[in-house]
Amino acid sequence: MIMEWSKWRGELTSAFVQSGYPIGVIIATIVNVLFLTYMGPTSFNAYGWRIYMSTGAIVAVLAFVIRSRLIESPLWSRPKANPLTLLFKRGGTQLGFGVLFTGGLLTIYYSTYLIYSDFLKAIGEAAIIPVVMLISTIAAVTAVLLAGPLSLAINYRWFIIGTLIVSLAYAPIALMLSPNLTNLVVLAFIENFAMGLVPYVLIDEFDVQYRASGLGVSYNWGLLIGGWAPMIVGLISPMGLGMVVMMTIGVALTIIGLLMLSRMRK
Repeated sequence: MIMEWSKWRGELTSAFVQSGYPIGVIIATIVNVLFLTYMGPTSFNAYGWRIYMSTGAIVAVLAFVIRSRLIESPLWSRPKANPLTLLFKRGGTQLGFGVLFTGGLLTIYYSTYLIYSDFLKAIGEAAIIPVVMLISTIAAVTAVLLAGPLSLAINYRWFIIGTLIVSLAYAPIALMLSPNLTNLVVLAFIENFAMGLVPYVLIDEFDVQYRASGLGVSYNWGLLIGGWAPMIVGLISPMGLGMVVMMTIGVALTIIGLLMLSRMRK
């Protein structure tokens, strides 16, 4: 919706859209810290987490109200058939590479900074979890927002590939050799540049009549791939090694998907 309404360059709009997710994580983290502070760990673990989770209903209602008042984008046209049918008939190949691209990115995030809390517990640093998660997510928001203007100067494909390779090279330091606050935040910062450009990569791959379905399926089927990462990480010891292994797989999938999508766009 925003990508089609915006008058900004696509790279800038994409980064703005994607900042919503990490900003939501920051808000959730702050609410979590408030609950823990005022209820204490014992009460929170016993029943307080249920109240904390229920606060999500406030956001859900707000999202419903906003969505119900939106006007369709100027590019939208009523589809001549079921959008999902059109997607799989006409855009199946693009969808496959789109899922590979998003699945690789989500594998990276679900095997690294999104499970920092479990990692810090495993290495005996549970006390710094709130600080690490909050600062890492602020770093993620910053990287996502910077991805737009930076990709105006650097081709978006090489910007994504370059930042992912740098983050992968830095991962052994942050997750195995010296897992401290600074290194974990730096890793979260570098690897989140790529996330800011996901809508820009995908938006032109699908026809207007099934574009929303194409983006929606690409995101959510990608999650079906990346969502396995925490479990697989847990099967490898030490945990830091498992995180690096899964991150390597995620980077490879992302780059393959991106290059194939770029080839089709040409």
